[in-house]
Amino acid sequence: MMETYFKATRPDGTDFRTGTVDYAAILGTGQTLPELPGGNVCGPGVYHASTDAAETLIGGSWPCRLFEVEGTEVASEGTKRGFKTLRVTRELDAHDVLGPNGREVAALIERAGRLTDDEAERLSAAQRAAQVAARSTARRAARSTARSAAQV
Repeated sequence: MMETYFKATRPDGTDFRTGTVDYAAILGTGQTLPELPGGNVCGPGVYHASTDAAETLIGGSWPCRLFEVEGTEVASEGTKRGFKTLRVTRELDAHDVLGPNGREVAALIERAGRLTDDEAERLSAAQRAAQVAARSTARRAARSTARSAAQV
């Protein structure tokens, strides 16, 4: 039995690196991708997938699509796996590539793309205020620690 892995693609279903491997086209057909000669995980000659959906967007971008794939790995490095061929078994919710809070992260990304100039300026001002407050708090804590150490 083959293990299950995850593959993120461009919104059109093709791979991020070349745009020529169409995972969406074979979804649910039972077909496999054409066999490659094999090689290292981060090199040519293998299809790439991951053991963790949240690790599939490395080298890719949002928005994307996420597929569950199965195959026999011929190379591995961390959560990445290399395959001579893969079968695409189903499509998953794309937000899973963004981690356990992926739905919320995707909503935040989408909302950030619609910020008005005024909203962006208010966020920038809030960030600056938070940085000043954090620096001030850190300085006070450092002084207090130094004083306590000097009294010992």
